[in-house]
Amino acid sequence: MKVLYALDLGNSEIAKIMDSMKYILDPSSSSKCHITARGPYSRQYKQYNMDTIKSAVKGACIEIVGIGNFFEYGQGTVYYKCNGKFLRDIWYKPDFGKDYNPHITIYNGDDRNYARAIYDIGHEYAFDARVYPTKLYPIIANGNQAVMTMKMEVDNRYIREITGNDVMHVESFNKSTALDMYEKLCGRMQNIVSDECAVR
Repeated sequence: MKVLYALDLGNSEIAKIMDSMKYILDPSSSSKCHITARGPYSRQYKQYNMDTIKSAVKGACIEIVGIGNFFEYGQGTVYYKCNGKFLRDIWYKPDFGKDYNPHITIYNGDDRNYARAIYDIGHEYAFDARVYPTKLYPIIANGNQAVMTMKMEVDNRYIREITGNDVMHVESFNKSTALDMYEKLCGRMQNIVSDECAVR
């Protein structure tokens, strides 16, 4: 058993879009969008051991600052890069040495051509956004599979309004349809960020 500690993305529409992207691009995804900040551990830490770390999350802001990938490492992983001063304060991922790369994964699969297409669309629809995490929580993994599911978490009605497609049977969609839906969600994200900037 491995235990990772992750930050959620809060309850904003931006967080909802990120979850929708991940589910559409890979319906087999086992967890909602998050930032893995600590671990892996061999067991779940007792509550009091995490209280100080969790207190750093309250009122914190995470900036989403562009799209990235792990293609150079032979992985079909596409993610959004993140910044946040408090992230360094709580970061502990010894398996990665001194590497510090907080991110939100939206696709992690074996199809490199599909991953490249996802990256290219995301790069075209560049945006800077902010999310506000509400918790640091454990993800308990058995092998490579986290014991979580997205199917009951995503908002089908919301996705249908933006993309015109119902995701009740998303597993049957071809990758071209998934990419088209992803592009529409990227467009929605840009509009939200532009509206927020106008208000500021």
